[in-house]
Amino acid sequence: MNIIIMTCIPMIQQHLTDLYVESIAKSHPVLLWDLSGLYNRDEQVSHRVENCQKIKSLEELDQELSRVTKPALIITNIMFYSLKRIYATVKRHGIPIANITKEGLAYHLFESNWRSLDVRYGFMDAAKTMARKIGPVRRTINWVVNGPVKYDYLLANGNFYPEYTRHFVKIHHVKYDEYLQSRSLPPIIEGTYALFLDTAATTHPFYGLKRHASKRKVDAQGYIDRLNRFFDQIEKEHNLPVIIAAHPKAEYDEATFNGRPIIKYKTGQLIEHSSLVLSHYSTSVINAVLAEKPLVFLWYPEMLYSMQKYMAIGAIEYAKRLKAAHVNLDHPESFEIHVNAKAYRDFIETFLINKKTRDQSNSELLLQFIDQLEVNRDT
Repeated sequence: MNIIIMTCIPMIQQHLTDLYVESIAKSHPVLLWDLSGLYNRDEQVSHRVENCQKIKSLEELDQELSRVTKPALIITNIMFYSLKRIYATVKRHGIPIANITKEGLAYHLFESNWRSLDVRYGFMDAAKTMARKIGPVRRTINWVVNGPVKYDYLLANGNFYPEYTRHFVKIHHVKYDEYLQSRSLPPIIEGTYALFLDTAATTHPFYGLKRHASKRKVDAQGYIDRLNRFFDQIEKEHNLPVIIAAHPKAEYDEATFNGRPIIKYKTGQLIEHSSLVLSHYSTSVINAVLAEKPLVFLWYPEMLYSMQKYMAIGAIEYAKRLKAAHVNLDHPESFEIHVNAKAYRDFIETFLINKKTRDQSNSELLLQFIDQLEVNRDT
């Protein structure tokens, strides 16, 4: 079976990890398709995958799909609200679409926190969140907006929005394999350290899109200044140097964090050997939870009134569920470094692993899924 790996933003190295490309390629022919031009998201990013095919229009997508030898399967991380643009074109060729997502949990955590419904943080956003929380309303709106558009398969640990897919395949959280691989890797930094999981909160290309030009964003220098003051406090009170695990799309120079080391594409490995993890909302928090690392979540009020409110509210919700500290960077207070073992265990079993297959990696589960599709096709 031919496997088409498809993204709607510039394909970077992290996508190859999150979509298990290396494991799939050992058993199946793999095509890498970057649709960022088609989605008007052809941003300048570092560490872009060079050996992928860039598709810039629906006509080009249609032509390329016609050349693919069947049977084939599309594996993608394209968010549901973006699927409609290519859905009809893909379906003309009878190729099923499987989504491997890490965002379902993010939306669930955000929508679970009362702040997501606070109209002071944006009336329309609050109204949309309320609509999503009421199942019949959400399903009705989805049908009006998207009609028959659905993933054929959703591979995830949780199916928070069942109307988005025809078939749900339960696996572990997408970060599970990265966590497993990191356990056997040596330390990058000698000695103890605290690790900040950067989210590119002020440098991500998403915030610079034209359609977001009028939206409120946090002041970039004020954000960095708050972080550096808090990092100074960590280093003084806990005697732990702070290392920056940079987001793949972040662009910083050495001076940004006052000379602190900035490392990309080694986040799982850095988490594995850290003594403390600092974060807003980030999917890499999952690695820290699985590794049972002490976590402290960071936010401040300005974030709640900006485009960055999702990472602030997500951080607060993470802290509540994990019984971890959360710090207002406007008035940072001292905290104890600890792990609530029961809260971590409950979170892991509820949101991160499939208990029935906990001895298998996601790569193994994904290959079994593909093999079963081939068997079903032949019977």
